[in-house]
Amino acid sequence: MKNLFIVYSILLNFLSIAEGTDFWTNYLQTPETGNKIRKRFKNRHRKQHLKMARVWQSFGPANFNIETGLDQITGKKRFSPSDDIVCYFKSHQHNPDAKTPKFRCLLENGKEIKVKYTDPGVPDSNPEVFTEVFGTRFLWALGFPTDFVYPVNSVTCHNCPKNPFTEMGARATRRFDYAMVEYKFGKKIKLKKFQGIYGREFKRLVGSHVSGEKTNVEMLFLLGGLLGYSDGKPDNQKLVCPKQAIRKDGSCKRPYGVFHDLGMILGTGFTPYPFRPSYIDIDGFERARSTSK
Repeated sequence: MKNLFIVYSILLNFLSIAEGTDFWTNYLQTPETGNKIRKRFKNRHRKQHLKMARVWQSFGPANFNIETGLDQITGKKRFSPSDDIVCYFKSHQHNPDAKTPKFRCLLENGKEIKVKYTDPGVPDSNPEVFTEVFGTRFLWALGFPTDFVYPVNSVTCHNCPKNPFTEMGARATRRFDYAMVEYKFGKKIKLKKFQGIYGREFKRLVGSHVSGEKTNVEMLFLLGGLLGYSDGKPDNQKLVCPKQAIRKDGSCKRPYGVFHDLGMILGTGFTPYPFRPSYIDIDGFERARSTSK
């Protein structure tokens, strides 16, 4: 009951902020023009997966603990806010389009993890370390699957470059005091080269062949608006399959449509079209409310 009260209190606060905004106009991006992209969208199998996808599971705030709730969902204990992680840097292919500082490393048991971090001594250098924790726990508490994100006390990285994001600079043992570990929910369903889902396509197709699921899709988009989720590019909406739902032939018996990478929330991007993705800015978030009325 206490957790339920907390979640509803947050919702009421966001409702007052989002009042008067036109989320549907702001958030939903228009598909790119050009035959190459449009041909991919005509893939029958891809559309069928989208129509059968769900966005909500029967898991609600009444039995969700904000701090340890992910352990309940996954059935395994991964990390807690008090953990000090030690790992060994692993080289990775740097995505030139990526902007959020992150790196991969190996734990002492050989398992690979993905770490998002802030520059030592500059905790506000990467706001996603904080906002993504809030955004993902918020959705999980209401039953909407998304990434598994774990804030930790510190990450000590051995053989780590001065800039682990770009893999540049001298190697040394480095400690990051503001960091989080991220796991993806499910495996991406690979249908041709384009993996993302445009907002309008998500709203129109996802769950359209599942009884009652369209209401849940509407709620997910409303929650995205309440959070001021401003990075709604197609690559941040995914079609995924939980591990336990993968059939032997590789198909998925229970696909999900998810909002992934919830770092850009509570910012000034919550404004009339064209959308401007932005990081947390509470003052700007309040101003967006007044200018959108």
